[in-house]
Amino acid sequence: MWPSNKSKAAGSQSVKVETTQRERLIILAVITVALVIIAGVVLVAASTGTPLSRCNRIIVSQQRSACLLGLANATGNVSVCSYLHGSQSEECVSGIALASGNPGLCSSLSYNESFYGQCVISTGISSHTVSYCLSLSEPYLSSCVYTIAEAGNFSNISECNYISNASLKGQCSAKSYYEEVLKSRDASYCAYLPSTLNSTLVSYMAGTSVSVLGESNASAALPYLNATTPMQYCYYNVALLNRNSSMCSMAGSKLSAQCSASLSTGSNYTVGASNVITLQNVTSLCAAAPASVQSLCADSLYTYIAVKQRNASVCDLISSGVYQYACYTSMARTYNDSSYCDYIQNSTIMSDCLIYGNTTT
Repeated sequence: MWPSNKSKAAGSQSVKVETTQRERLIILAVITVALVIIAGVVLVAASTGTPLSRCNRIIVSQQRSACLLGLANATGNVSVCSYLHGSQSEECVSGIALASGNPGLCSSLSYNESFYGQCVISTGISSHTVSYCLSLSEPYLSSCVYTIAEAGNFSNISECNYISNASLKGQCSAKSYYEEVLKSRDASYCAYLPSTLNSTLVSYMAGTSVSVLGESNASAALPYLNATTPMQYCYYNVALLNRNSSMCSMAGSKLSAQCSASLSTGSNYTVGASNVITLQNVTSLCAAAPASVQSLCADSLYTYIAVKQRNASVCDLISSGVYQYACYTSMARTYNDSSYCDYIQNSTIMSDCLIYGNTTT
């Protein structure tokens, strides 16, 4: 019996399916062989020649960049950075300059003054060498010197003399004199501080003095910050530090009464629970401060608590990104632990933070 038409059709479809499957297998086999050949060529190319040439022969851009960056850092050879592109090249040079402490390497970034300035600043901070900044032009020179002075907690007043920008120079000098007051308890330095109202500077002074004056004395002055000059607040600090009530009159009409009251309690004064700075009463304490500095007051106190308790999560309570990053940096500086810098999302601020100590385990 001859096969029916239906049987013939079924057989034909079976042959087509088998042919299609066979073709797919052949195609897959060809692709596999081609990939093996390509991989072999790449491996041979990548395994011969100098390390630089091997990196440059890598086909995948991301892997090639990683190879070049690793080679540059491992050898400290800035010329390798020139094979990278854009910001990768600039970050490569800055990284080597910072690791070697050699700002001269930053000169290859002179075509981009912004990156060159940041490279010099980072290198200067790591070694605390202001002279590195002198190769920069303004505004980078003043910013460089101020940043290095700030990283050193304004411990050297002479560094401020290199700053051309009047505003930054004034801030640097005032903060340096105040740091000297806290160390020496010498009232003569107060005369160098501004005698006009400056709530930003006074707020900085208030935040800095907490660890020296104690929580009670520092928080008691908060309501008077907006009506107190930096010079007056300085005398308030010196009067309390030296327990010299005769100096309270120099603290200004608003703060002098508080100064006298604090000293009249005697040397055995016990800090009241209501004046101890805690997470629970930051808001109420800062509510007593002038409205213009209440936010800065809260940021300063949260930073103080975070550092005191060694609790980075407290920094998260700070709404301002800049001050929040400053909180993490303060913790890294205080505990000589750069792991706190990992919380910082801004790459520039993080690189500045990383100079403070090594990551602890």
